[in-house]
Amino acid sequence: NAQESLEQMSDYMNLIATHFNGNLVNPVDIFEVAPSASPMDSLGALRDLLTVNQDGSMNDHARKHLTALLLNVASLKLHQSTVISEDSATASQAITYCYQLIADGNPDNDEVAKDIAEMINEGQIVLAGIIDPTTANIAYKQNATEQLPTEFSLDQNYPNPFNPTTEINFSLPKAADVKLEVFNIMGQKVATPVNRHLEAGHHRVAWDGSDVSSGVYFYRIQAGDFVDTKKMVLLK
Repeated sequence: NAQESLEQMSDYMNLIATHFNGNLVNPVDIFEVAPSASPMDSLGALRDLLTVNQDGSMNDHARKHLTALLLNVASLKLHQSTVISEDSATASQAITYCYQLIADGNPDNDEVAKDIAEMINEGQIVLAGIIDPTTANIAYKQNATEQLPTEFSLDQNYPNPFNPTTEINFSLPKAADVKLEVFNIMGQKVATPVNRHLEAGHHRVAWDGSDVSSGVYFYRIQAGDFVDTKKMVLLK
């Protein structure tokens, strides 16, 4: 977001350094900033990384997109528990997996990391089987001021009508087994975007309707005893 202030960007970098790098074993600094660097030097390094051009190495591009993904999490634009793949991998797992690919020293894996992070940053759904399902779902602390929701809720999808991708937001005041399903107007289930245990918090799920026809659809959530259904319209 071009409107972020230097102070906000510095805060986000501090959050990443504390809560991302702090959870890693033998961390490789994706910013490549010396510990003694001044705040302005650190922001300059961040700017240089985020503006890498086509002549940059694949490792540079992989670090660029992972950094953007971390900034989206640190700035609360993307929740760590958001499901970002067809096989229910979370943003947290994606961050961990991309980092592992970048840090393993194999240049062939840098492009995979770049593609995964770039897709998530652009709001696309990662294909099943891309992210290793055994990757740890590390809870990188975001912001101490973030408040947990006080009640279960299911929001209206946005955009609506949509073509072909829309986002569905829901809130959990406590951890729960969550199933989010999509049905056509005949009551036939066409997708299950979420079917897993999720932690308390605000969650965002993208659903891609590329494989179904235009029409009215219903999405239904069940989280513990909470059940709710809303209508959405796909226009192609």
